[in-house]
Amino acid sequence: MTQKNPEIEILLKRVADANLPSIETYDPAEARVEFRRRMRVLETDHEPIYKVEDLTIGLDKDKLLCRLYQHSENTNAPLIVFAHGGGWVLAGIEEYDNFCRRLSSAGSCNVLSVEYRLAPEHPYPAALNDMILAFSSLDQVIFQHNLQPSSIIGVGDSAGGNLIASTSIKIPKEKKPKGQILIYPVLDTSMKRNSYSEFGSKFLLDTAVMDWFIQSYCSETSKDDPNISIILSPNLSRSPQTYIMTAGLDPLRDEGFEFVEKLRELSISVTHSHYSDMLHGFLGMPKALNTYKDAFNEVGKWIRKIDKC
Repeated sequence: MTQKNPEIEILLKRVADANLPSIETYDPAEARVEFRRRMRVLETDHEPIYKVEDLTIGLDKDKLLCRLYQHSENTNAPLIVFAHGGGWVLAGIEEYDNFCRRLSSAGSCNVLSVEYRLAPEHPYPAALNDMILAFSSLDQVIFQHNLQPSSIIGVGDSAGGNLIASTSIKIPKEKKPKGQILIYPVLDTSMKRNSYSEFGSKFLLDTAVMDWFIQSYCSETSKDDPNISIILSPNLSRSPQTYIMTAGLDPLRDEGFEFVEKLRELSISVTHSHYSDMLHGFLGMPKALNTYKDAFNEVGKWIRKIDKC
């Protein structure tokens, strides 16, 4: 088994000692409140940033709440479109506020965080359609905020990574991001790879929780839809250049490895950062795991690199 570091051992012991009910035992509304509470325990105070503003994008009934993070007065900075994690069921722009602040700082970029609709109240394809709408409405954001972004990049973690990967394939070429950053993404709903057997229990993201997420988001008959199980997509060649981050103690690890190989076989530029002793979600645990700093720095370097290409 992958070697754990001391910080991981301490965190897992704290979680075990707390003996909290598993998140899938709550109803969705209660689960969101509980998830928010648990995230706050591992988060720090607000990271300073030049400007933060809530806004809506889209027209008429198709409107989305978003939050725009501006790194500085530089209107030419890269613009990130961000999709948060939470299994398509949990979290939102508020829970990921500090994450987006760090992302903006690390990449010297502006970040548009999207409040997409959550399952099970809004099952597939609602969240995906919302992310497509977000990319399609960027001209509106750019005009209203006097931005002239040097590049557009899609970023998502976990289920958000799933949405970014699918959106990058589906949207028209003229709206496609220059690159995508997938942070420990969900890429397949089968849950059959070895990493599920190794890390599907007692490593925070349990198999039972993932099954609840998947069942909430999509029907049994749509689980193999290539817009959900991206790894099955016949259109992966449409993917932009990609940065993918995987964690060694994560049940999603092996599908991340396989996705990297699939993209490379298609001659798509891929940068793969693997944190062998980390858990799923570690970038959102700054009070417990110092490795988040290195990980954000790596993401920021990649943003600056492809922005110059």
